[in-house]
Amino acid sequence: MDNKTPVEIMLKASKITKVYGKTIRNQVLFDIDLEIKKGEFMSIIGPSGSGKSTLLNIIGALDRPTSGELTIDGKETTRLNEVELSDFRNRSLGFIFQFHYLLPAFTALENVLMPSWIMNKSPSPKLKGRAKELLSMVGLSEKMDSKPAELSGGQQQRVAIARSLINTPPIVLADEPTGNLDTESTSQVYELLREINRELHTTFIVVTHDRRIASKSDRIVEIVDGRVQKDYPTDAINDEGFWQEAYPIYCKYCKKYEEKRK
Repeated sequence: MDNKTPVEIMLKASKITKVYGKTIRNQVLFDIDLEIKKGEFMSIIGPSGSGKSTLLNIIGALDRPTSGELTIDGKETTRLNEVELSDFRNRSLGFIFQFHYLLPAFTALENVLMPSWIMNKSPSPKLKGRAKELLSMVGLSEKMDSKPAELSGGQQQRVAIARSLINTPPIVLADEPTGNLDTESTSQVYELLREINRELHTTFIVVTHDRRIASKSDRIVEIVDGRVQKDYPTDAINDEGFWQEAYPIYCKYCKKYEEKRK
């Protein structure tokens, strides 16, 4: 008898395509199939213009696919109307962007509470307590009353991370979250994201152009010209970061390996 705990799928994308324009059509995504497990920390990499940010925007309910189906946490988001989609986005998704987008007139604590203000108008004492706990988790317990201009770039991004978690989303989407940070701050932010992933079991999808950063995740999906080219766990990478070990065991989309098999 198999006593293994069944894997819970947090996200399933089926045949996702995206086409911009009607007279002149520009197809950005081609039949993307993707499954992400609950609690997984996944990186999406690829060159500029490959479609990785477009895919993240569709997953984040910020854009709609031209065709295909997307199910997140049991909800088929491609069937929701605009009001339902907005509500789902606010309740179920957290966002971290390359720029922190903190409101300069508000303190760190108030910025963390902003998504809950949008949902609940007036945050409850319980939510305020959670915001303080999150700021403490990201190492900013002494900066709660500081405004963004009084914080370093790394500290500002830590506030943005705390803000993404205020509504307890099951999934957090990050688009180049360390693109504006120096090397030391980048390392600290990614270690923090992994710590949150482990402690809160939050699912993370991170878009990055940096393979060294991607190697800190559980799994890497590479998008090239709007298609998934490679999909593999990071423990399949050897010391040189080469693909040979991943070909026969892990990679679902490696054309070179398929050619070798022929």
